[in-house]
Amino acid sequence: MADRGIELQGIVVRDPKKYEELYPNFPFISINKIPKSKEATFILCVKDDQIMGFLDELIQFGLSNSTVVHCSGSFNSRSMTPYFENNGYLYPLQTFNQNHDIDFDAIPIFVGGSNSNTLNTILTIANRLGNNVHEISESKRKTLHLCAVYINNFGNRLFGVAQDIANKEEIPFEYLKPLAEETVRVVFEKNHKSAQTGPAKRKDISTIERHLDYLREKGLIEELEMYLMFTKMIQDENR
Repeated sequence: MADRGIELQGIVVRDPKKYEELYPNFPFISINKIPKSKEATFILCVKDDQIMGFLDELIQFGLSNSTVVHCSGSFNSRSMTPYFENNGYLYPLQTFNQNHDIDFDAIPIFVGGSNSNTLNTILTIANRLGNNVHEISESKRKTLHLCAVYINNFGNRLFGVAQDIANKEEIPFEYLKPLAEETVRVVFEKNHKSAQTGPAKRKDISTIERHLDYLREKGLIEELEMYLMFTKMIQDENR
């Protein structure tokens, strides 16, 4: 973060020694060793169900005057206000995987704050992280997260179904990569309805039945139910 003009005082963890062995170049500190600076800003990069626990600990160690920012897409920011008057969110809309670098200039970052001073602090940090920063309401951030779950999490599961079937038949999954890339390209150039193709849209019943027979024969019951559900959704939309 130093190359972005952000001074990182420390990464707060419960057990610094555990992480120091894995990442010796990072400034890990325990929560009870945090300097009690009136201008401290804490960015909580933790699971949603751990956020309130960290707030309790920050209060316990006399850090109630700090600014606290979470990075969640769905957490209710208002629940932070009884603990910290200055609070908000910095939500980078991207999936993060270990050992894979992310170009923050290429992803949207959504921000909001409990008051104008806090919002300005979060905007300053966000604009140094990337150049695609948007102020967004609490409700729209949560809606964006829901959309992201459909695209990323559910989409990944669908890729997984195709990958498992291909692997069982000893078909290289790589063969499907150009199709996946073209699907993403087209859906963002058109709306999803005009981009839709396939047997469900063209009501190709014989092809659908062959697919269903294959799934029944292989005992892929959940995959069969998924196929039926998506087929019905596509056909209902294209009546």
